[in-house]
Amino acid sequence: MSKSQYFVTFAIALILLSFFYINFDPEVATTFFIILVSGILILIFDLFGPTGISFPIEKISSNRKKALIQVLGAYVIFVVISILINIVLASQTNSVMSVFEIFSTNKPLLANNVLLTIFIWGFLIPFVETAVFFGIWMEFIKDSTKIRTSQGFGVENILLALLMAGAFAFFHLQVRFVQGGAVNNPALIITFVFGLLSSLMVLKYGEVKQAIALHVLVNTLAMFQKFGIGFALQG
Repeated sequence: MSKSQYFVTFAIALILLSFFYINFDPEVATTFFIILVSGILILIFDLFGPTGISFPIEKISSNRKKALIQVLGAYVIFVVISILINIVLASQTNSVMSVFEIFSTNKPLLANNVLLTIFIWGFLIPFVETAVFFGIWMEFIKDSTKIRTSQGFGVENILLALLMAGAFAFFHLQVRFVQGGAVNNPALIITFVFGLLSSLMVLKYGEVKQAIALHVLVNTLAMFQKFGIGFALQG
């Protein structure tokens, strides 16, 4: 069942990325094609340990309301940490808007189509990134290194989460440069924190849906910030 969840959703994502490639941004679409195909290959060749997939997209459907509360709680934690990072490293005011601005920077507009931009960057890309990074790749690394994880915050869980957060931040280096080629340190650190939080959520709950929902929430609000949707009352 766990494999079928990934195969079905990845097949749909491939179709949507094909549309993205043909109509909007071939370069960005190719990047996520590669990520997605790597996850599919790991699934096809069954490159997991004897226990199979530990982190399905959804383990049980009856906990969706509880999962929503977990996502909102993680979101609050992420925003608070991000604001503190901005204050310390960037001397910015403690505004949640600064977090949205970081996640909305360097996101390419899709032929000025607002709805498609929000769908691609607010849903499709977060889904692909989270399912592959913190589902398939984290499972593969866990099994390859024989890290024994548990549903908690033990030492091995934290080490694996740190490793995945580092990989996630490294991947985002390509979109975390400011003018002049300097690295935007607060944005990179916040990306690392986001990857760490996503990893710990998957390890804690034993499924990926909470991390996917968190990524969708953050990216969608970032797109709303980019287009000025819902922020008319910003002070």
